[in-house]
Amino acid sequence: MGIRLHPKDNPTCYRIYRAWENSEYQYYVPLGDSKSKALKTAKKIDAKLAASQQAYELRMMLPINSLLHDDGQIIGLNRVLAHRDGRDPNDQFKMRIKIPGTGKIHYTTISIDFHGFDEAFRLAVEKIRLWRGIDEASEAAKLLMAAKPLYKDIDPFEVNDNKAA
Repeated sequence: MGIRLHPKDNPTCYRIYRAWENSEYQYYVPLGDSKSKALKTAKKIDAKLAASQQAYELRMMLPINSLLHDDGQIIGLNRVLAHRDGRDPNDQFKMRIKIPGTGKIHYTTISIDFHGFDEAFRLAVEKIRLWRGIDEASEAAKLLMAAKPLYKDIDPFEVNDNKAA
């Protein structure tokens, strides 16, 4: 429950607070003449916020919402041009994938110059599938592979001129 008396010293209201989807929601209910009536109102507001927060969390558990950006690209997969001292620039897929339920983050890169675009993309999707526990024959795996043309059209020499250590 996100309900607290506010301010701590000499409270004048209840503060209701919840946060999700990079947004914060807070409301204040004045104590007025009846502290119990204000608490009842605060609990109603908190219940509505809790329901919205839970609905958001349930939506994020759906594979499509946690796998793809609105533009269809895969969350955590970027095509970049890596620059390293003494070497030619390297076109690669850079991955940063948060493992659901664990909070752990996996990082890796796969060289497009070494493997070729098609094989590098396949390897990247395979790693993402393994890290996230997605079956190879699932609809989610098919959605990941369907994002391939979005990455093929990127020219890393023009758009993603990122530096990698």
